[in-house]
Amino acid sequence: LKQNFQQKTAEAEGLKLSLDRAETTLSAALQLIEKLGGERGRWDRQLQELTAELRRVPHKAMMAAAFITYLADEEEATRAATIARWGEVLGAGAAGLDFSLQRFLSSEGQLLSWKAQGLPGDTLSMDNALVIEYSRCVPFIIDPSSQATSWLVKHLQQGATVETVTPNEQRFSTALELSVRFGKTCVVQEVDTIEAVLVPIVRRDLLRQGPRWVVQVGEKQIDYNDSFRLILATRNQTPLLPPDSAALVTLVNFSVTRGGLEGQLLGLTIQHEQPELESQKSALLAAEEELKVHLEDLERLLLNELATSTGNILENKALLESLNETKAKSNTISEKLKQSTELQVSLDRQRDVYRPVAVIGSAVFFALVDLRRLSHMYQFSLPGFLRLFKASLAAPVGGGGG
Repeated sequence: LKQNFQQKTAEAEGLKLSLDRAETTLSAALQLIEKLGGERGRWDRQLQELTAELRRVPHKAMMAAAFITYLADEEEATRAATIARWGEVLGAGAAGLDFSLQRFLSSEGQLLSWKAQGLPGDTLSMDNALVIEYSRCVPFIIDPSSQATSWLVKHLQQGATVETVTPNEQRFSTALELSVRFGKTCVVQEVDTIEAVLVPIVRRDLLRQGPRWVVQVGEKQIDYNDSFRLILATRNQTPLLPPDSAALVTLVNFSVTRGGLEGQLLGLTIQHEQPELESQKSALLAAEEELKVHLEDLERLLLNELATSTGNILENKALLESLNETKAKSNTISEKLKQSTELQVSLDRQRDVYRPVAVIGSAVFFALVDLRRLSHMYQFSLPGFLRLFKASLAAPVGGGGG
């Protein structure tokens, strides 16, 4: 009996240890399911969103290419109407497309950095900047106020050597030749038409000489560097471009429009009244980008730990603790991203408070422009009007503009 009792006691102890081990394993399994269950739901949603977006990418790419090719010389209303018509032509395949050139080819952070460099903040200017950035043809920029050209030179200087020249300068031919040979970016300003010396370059009439390409520049054949880029700019709103020349370039029109000027004036008003709004939005977007990168790193770490774990995953305490920590950080970051989105909506509402000022300012400018129909002596430039607008913002209430 005593021997039988000891045997049963040992069996009971073994069963108890097995039960404890099973309970520990069950607890770890439940914990793992709880932690990864939310991840699976989020991954499933992301997969559905990415699958839907992948179906729309060909349509968006086609519309972006068409926009750059055909709409860079049009104003906002024409662009919006044409894009809507293209969406109708694409039919059911473009359902839920909601195309935006800025969202497709850029990010909020990049657009804000361009704005900080001096690019006007209206939709027309931002879209035009993207056209210049991605166009395969030589951009021909119509910029009466010279704001966009100044921004472009500053922007290009960050990543390349930029040569700025006008056709009337004595060094024009030399600067052009050196730019072609050494792969500089050549910005030719005050161009009212495409000079004959520029035609072979604009048309890319390259000739093969042994291992190298050459192009005709005036009376010389110059080695062509693949890094070379040519940009033409004019302040003339009606440059003389015959059809054969216009077909060689991408016309990018920065001429002021009512909607475009409204966006510029709104930016100036906010910069004067509440400059912290722009800085808050910039900081918010920077923080959001950083959080998204961190979240992706955590997801990658989580998958890597699951893939490289050895033995029974439910008995790997170090892995379970790491998963718990990763999941907690992921939840915190997701919550911060949600708060960031809500804060951005709030900031945009605060910006819209000043929109009536911009609407009135834009209407005043175009009323002044129409005065030249009465007399040619009434000439008002956009830079001059912007100076007056800034002065009126700085003037005390009821004190006039000076």
